[in-house]
Amino acid sequence: MGEARRFTRIPYQSEVLMNANGQWFRGLSENLSLYGIYIKSNERLKLDSIVELTIYLPGSDDTTNDDNYIDVNSVVVRQDQEGIGCEFRQVDVDAFLNLKNVISSRCDNKTLVMDEFYSYLSRKELLAS
Repeated sequence: MGEARRFTRIPYQSEVLMNANGQWFRGLSENLSLYGIYIKSNERLKLDSIVELTIYLPGSDDTTNDDNYIDVNSVVVRQDQEGIGCEFRQVDVDAFLNLKNVISSRCDNKTLVMDEFYSYLSRKELLAS
C-alpha cells in the first residue's frame, strides 16, 4: 500500500529539536516537504501528538545564525521503527518562505514546487510573524 504524497519531498539531513508535552528530544531529519518532515529518532510518540519542532534551514550564505532556524507546530502522523513523520500545522510566513526556498533549490522541478506552494497557501492559513 503506497502513501499519497501531496508535496514534493526532498532528502534533507539536519538536526531537529522536538518538544512534546514539555519534553525535549533530538532527532535527525531524513526528508522534508512543504507539508511535513520525517525525523529519525529513537523516541516514541503517540499518533496525533502535538510536537513543536525547531529545524535548521540553511540561508543564502554559509553562516549559521538564529535566522537559519524555523519553529513549526506539527502533529505526529506516522511512526515506524526508525522515526517519526510529522505534518506541519502552523508555520509563520517567513519560515514558510524559507522552507519553500530550500525545497525549490534542491528540486529539479521548481515549477511544481511553486504550484504546490500556491496550492498550500490557498488551503492553509499561515501565522503572521
